[in-house]
Amino acid sequence: MATSITWARDTAFFKVIIIDGSGAIIDAPRQVALKVGGAFDTARQVLTLIEENGGSQSSTVASELRRNEQRVAEVLNLLKQTSSEGQVESLNLWLNEFLNYADALKNEIQEGTIHIVRSLDPPRPASYIAMFAPYCTPGGAMKPRVISDQEELRDFLARELGVDVTSIDEILTKLQNQPTASLPNVVLSVARQRALGLL
Repeated sequence: MATSITWARDTAFFKVIIIDGSGAIIDAPRQVALKVGGAFDTARQVLTLIEENGGSQSSTVASELRRNEQRVAEVLNLLKQTSSEGQVESLNLWLNEFLNYADALKNEIQEGTIHIVRSLDPPRPASYIAMFAPYCTPGGAMKPRVISDQEELRDFLARELGVDVTSIDEILTKLQNQPTASLPNVVLSVARQRALGLL
């Protein structure tokens, strides 16, 4: 059986396919390295590749988790075929690394709602506070990002979050009529939350 994993001492190499929001593949697959004990670092490297190449975190991570299940199956198949005690030990180590890599990817990505609150301080122009509330956490305080005006809010939603123009217009209209608006089902890595000032 051909494997999608290339082995070199304490490193396994495999390819990651970066996908955009519509499900289309962006550019050629990228090779990444998984070192023994380095599952978390590899997951962060993959998330950085997604961001740098304009990919969708949710689509690419979902695809990568499915591809990683295939890698796990490949390692299990190799385990069935070997009788060498040393190879069994090595393959068990790699099985755990690929499982840890999947866990690290899942833990680094969070889905939640962006809550936007408009200031109520007339006659000044409106300012806003944006906060990210992940679905997987029990609640509590959220870190607010202060946004000085409507243009900065539009830029934050479009450029930094990738929200489409129609949805942005709906949010801005809603904020003219009431003090809050929400954007559900936003997927952000922990690193991206920090970069956006939301963590």
